[in-house]
Amino acid sequence: MKFNYSIPLFPGSFGGKSLIKSDGRVFTYGLVIAILASVLESVAPMVWWSYLDNLISVYPRYTQWISLWFLYS
Repeated sequence: MKFNYSIPLFPGSFGGKSLIKSDGRVFTYGLVIAILASVLESVAPMVWWSYLDNLISVYPRYTQWISLWFLYS
């Protein structure tokens, strides 16, 4: 049985195509994606909490359920 795929950590293994190009394009894409992910990770909680605040002010009856769901999710 022949494996016909390559593992990204080991370029060119198993006879597959290398993921790391000589011009470093893939590395640049990875860097951009990592920066975007870290920015999103720092911004998302603030957006989420402001949304939760609005939800709680609109539906005060469900505040306890929302907080419990958020605590255990």
